[in-house]
Amino acid sequence: MRILVVGSANSGQKEAVETLLGKKTHVDDWEGAMFEHTFDAKYFKAQAGIWVDQFPPEGAKEWAKQFASDDAKEVRDVLVMVIYTFDRADRGIEQFVDKLQEEAWRGTFVALPSVELDPHSEAIMDKLEMTVVNSDELLDTVHTALFDWIDEDDEEKEDEGPHDEDLEEIKQSLTEPLLPIDELDTIITKLRIARDDQQMSKQEKMKLAEELAEKLVP
Repeated sequence: MRILVVGSANSGQKEAVETLLGKKTHVDDWEGAMFEHTFDAKYFKAQAGIWVDQFPPEGAKEWAKQFASDDAKEVRDVLVMVIYTFDRADRGIEQFVDKLQEEAWRGTFVALPSVELDPHSEAIMDKLEMTVVNSDELLDTVHTALFDWIDEDDEEKEDEGPHDEDLEEIKQSLTEPLLPIDELDTIITKLRIARDDQQMSKQEKMKLAEELAEKLVP
């Protein structure tokens, strides 16, 4: 899991990183700086990397072009959160935001202005439907993003049913099957159908599995 802090030079990246780390830090060059940190929230702990990147002299549009490219997809896929720091928003960030939406990115994108929003910046934030936070809200927002990411990963693992090879291994391991082979095939087929049925709830799948297990082991 990675958190990206990006913006123009001297736009509040140092303050953002120090808020995340919970301490002052000295870095000679913030562009490309990387940190590993364990976030200790009230109900969980999570380790995540913090990346710092800065827009080139050409501005956010050139940066977004590179970061929205196919070559950068592996980087985008591990981003739990993007923190955009600025004193005056750059419309060039829009291409990157559009790319994340196109890929149905499940992370969190927030804006962290270093000064009060001017009408220009506010218009860009509204257009991109971007959540604006202040430094006092940042850490709680990160904790929420990490928790949501971990929780979704756990749900995906729970939804994973047994693989075909696992079912075959179970079948072959029964050297002296308790049921005739045709009945055993029927049970395995029902398990496969239930695994792939998107309409069945987890509770229904568990109940079916228990019923079929009783037939295997009376």
